[in-house]
Amino acid sequence: MSMAEQQKAISILAADVGSVWTHACLIDCVEGVYRLIARAEEPTWHNAAPDALAGVVNAVRRIERIAQRALLDGTSEPITPEQDGRGVDAFVLCANAAPPLSCALVGLTADLSLPSAAHACAGAMVRVTHTVALGQRRAAEALAALAPLVAAPPEVIILTGGFDNGPTAPQQAAAEMLAAIFQATPVDRRPAVIYAGNQEARRPVAHALGVGWKLAVVDNVRPSEVTESPLELQRELAHVYDERQLANLPGMDVLQRWCAVPPVSTADALGVSLQYLARRNDLAGGVLGLDVGASTVGVFGVSEDSYEATVSADLGTATGLRGLLDRREPWRIAQWLPYAIDDNALTAALANTSLRPEGIPQTLNDLMLVQAAAREALRLAYGRWRDSRSATSGQAGYGLIAARGGSLAHSSQDGLAALVLLDALQPVGLARLVLDWGSLWPQLGALAAINPLAASQVLDRDSVRDLGTALCPAGVLRMGERALRLQLDRPGYGVQTVDVRFGDIIRLPLPADETATLKVWPHPHLDVGLGKPGLPAQARVQGGTLGVVVDVRGRPLQLAIDEDERLGCQQLWIEHLCTP
Repeated sequence: MSMAEQQKAISILAADVGSVWTHACLIDCVEGVYRLIARAEEPTWHNAAPDALAGVVNAVRRIERIAQRALLDGTSEPITPEQDGRGVDAFVLCANAAPPLSCALVGLTADLSLPSAAHACAGAMVRVTHTVALGQRRAAEALAALAPLVAAPPEVIILTGGFDNGPTAPQQAAAEMLAAIFQATPVDRRPAVIYAGNQEARRPVAHALGVGWKLAVVDNVRPSEVTESPLELQRELAHVYDERQLANLPGMDVLQRWCAVPPVSTADALGVSLQYLARRNDLAGGVLGLDVGASTVGVFGVSEDSYEATVSADLGTATGLRGLLDRREPWRIAQWLPYAIDDNALTAALANTSLRPEGIPQTLNDLMLVQAAAREALRLAYGRWRDSRSATSGQAGYGLIAARGGSLAHSSQDGLAALVLLDALQPVGLARLVLDWGSLWPQLGALAAINPLAASQVLDRDSVRDLGTALCPAGVLRMGERALRLQLDRPGYGVQTVDVRFGDIIRLPLPADETATLKVWPHPHLDVGLGKPGLPAQARVQGGTLGVVVDVRGRPLQLAIDEDERLGCQQLWIEHLCTP
C-alpha cells in the first residue's frame, strides 16, 4: 500500500496475535469520527500448534457476524479496498505469539558491561540462557566457559565490553574464541552475533569472527563508566525477533501480505499507545503501563522525557505460569487468595492452567487463583523494571496506571482488577487506574503507523475503562486506628466527610465523567505522597466505575501471618471494592 493509499484508509481491520488469544477489531468513520465498530477474540492455537492465520481469520469471521458486514472473501482473503460496505481499506497487525529469542551474554566484566546488556535484554522479547564474564580468565578457562554455547546454541550472542576509545585487544580475543569454538558448527546453525561494546573494536571483532557469521554492530551499551545506552541494542533485538521469530510463525507469511505496513511486536505497538496516553493526559508523573499477558509480563514507564520498558518473557498467567511454578514458592500466590488451599492443590491447578492456556475460569475461585498468580507475576516484573531503570531516571510516582491483560479485562468485577494492581504495585499517593477493557491498545498502536487520527480517536473514545482514582498513604499504624479524615466535594452534591481506619480499603462514589475536590488530613505517621508524613493535601480527582478508592492498608503492605485473620481481611477487602 502506497503512502497516499495509507492516508486514505478510512475503514481498518487491526489484529494482535498473542501466544494464546488473537484479538481483532474493526474501525470505521462514523459521522466524521473514527469509532470501534466491533471486536472479537479467538484462540491462536489450532491443532495443538500456534497458527497466526487461523486465529486472525476466525476472529475476523466473528466480527463479520457481529457487524453484519463481509470482510473476507470466499477464500478467506481480505476484501480491499472497501466496496459498497464490503471489506476494509487496510489491515494492520502486531504479534507476540512467537517464543522469545534465546540469548547469551558474553562480556568482559560482571559488574559493568554485562549488567548493561542485561538491562537492554529486559526491554525485548529475549530469554537470557547464558551469561559469561571472560574477565582475566586464561584462554583455556575462557574456552571452557564458552563451551556450553556450542552444546546448546542460543539464537543470539551479545558480545560486549570495554568503554569507547579504550583498548580493543580484549574484545578481539573474545571474538576469536567464539570463532574457534563454533568452527565445526555449520554456518546455518551458528547464532547471530550482536556487538555492543567498545566502538573502536568494531573492525577487529568483525575480522576475528571472519566469514560465516551474521554480525550486527550497535552502540556500546556502556560507553563510559557512568553512562548506559541500551536503546540501539534493544532496537536490534526487536529487529532480530521480528525477522527470526515472528516471520517464522505459521501463517505469518500470508498475514504479512495482507498488511498495509510491516507487522510489529505487541510490546512496541503497545508502547505507542501508552506514549499517546501520557501526552493526552499531560501528567506530571507520566504513565505506568502494564501488560499482564499469558506468556509475558511487560512494564512500561512513560514520562515527558523518558520511555523505559521491560518484558519478562518467563512470567504470565497461562503458559507463563511455569516461571512462577519453577520458583517453588506457592505461598506467595496463596497469600492473595480469600480461601484456604494447600500447596499441592494450588500447584496442580496452576500447572493445569499452563497446560490448557486457552481455558476460561469456570468459577469465581478459579478466577481469583489466576488473579493471585497475576499479582505475583506483576510484582516480580515490576521489581525487574525498577532494577533496570537507568541511573538518571527520576523516582517520581506515576499519575496514571494503565493496565491490560485477560486476567484483568475478563474480571467479573472491576474491584477485583483494581485489587490486583494495588496489591502487586503498592503505589503511594494519588494515581488514576484505567484498563484496556477490549484488548485494543496494541492494535491501535499498530494502526497509528497509517492513520494516527483514527488511532487517537478510538483510543480516546472506545478503549479506556476508568476505574477511578486511588489514594494510597505510606506508613504503618495499629490496625483500626484512625488514619485519615477525607472530604470529597462534588459540585451539585455537597461535601462528604469520611474517617478511614488503618487496615481498610473503601470506595467513595464518583462517576467516570465527573471530577471532585479531595481534601485529606492524614495521621502524623502517614505520608499521602508529599514526601513527609502528616502533611494535609488537596487535589482534583477523576471518577470511574469504582469512584475514589482509599487504600489505607499501609505501605509496605503487610499481610497477617495468622491464616484465619488473613483470609478474613482478603474477604473484607473484596467485599468493600466489589459491593455497589
